[in-house]
Amino acid sequence: MASSDAKPPKANGTLALAALFFIGLCGAAYVVYSFPEVSDEDRPFLVWPRDVDQLRGLAQVLDRYKTDHFSSILTAFVVFYIFLHTFAIPGPFILSILSGALFGPIRGLLTSLTCATTGASACYLLSYTLGHQLVTKRFSDKLDLLRARVERHRGDIFFYMLFLRVTPLLPNTVI
Repeated sequence: MASSDAKPPKANGTLALAALFFIGLCGAAYVVYSFPEVSDEDRPFLVWPRDVDQLRGLAQVLDRYKTDHFSSILTAFVVFYIFLHTFAIPGPFILSILSGALFGPIRGLLTSLTCATTGASACYLLSYTLGHQLVTKRFSDKLDLLRARVERHRGDIFFYMLFLRVTPLLPNTVI
């Protein structure tokens, strides 16, 4: 008799995940290429910021740009934020800071929260539907070890997870 948490085999999860990633990447590229023309003096600032000065320069350019093209800026922000969150790619932290500079503290917070919630929900749905098969197939021994540890800490699971979350040994995406 099979266990109650066993999932029926699905189509190739890796291929489906790669296809969804490619579709998201194409959507992000379409948003970038559908932007109205940017002046030559502003073009050097349209890079992924690596420090605070680049972030400040990007925010200033996008703030000027936002005046005439608010919907383009908002669409690009939402698409990139949700894409990065969905596929657990580092970067939403920078976009959260940028949202406050672009949209103000209240609207920026609401925009970031909405995008983060949507992206996290999409990430969960992807991992639930496609990730289960991939993880059990490729990491069954590690998964058994993790299940044993969770079972061992069943009585104090909250504190165990809290410890794992705040300890810098594991990245938060692993937990």
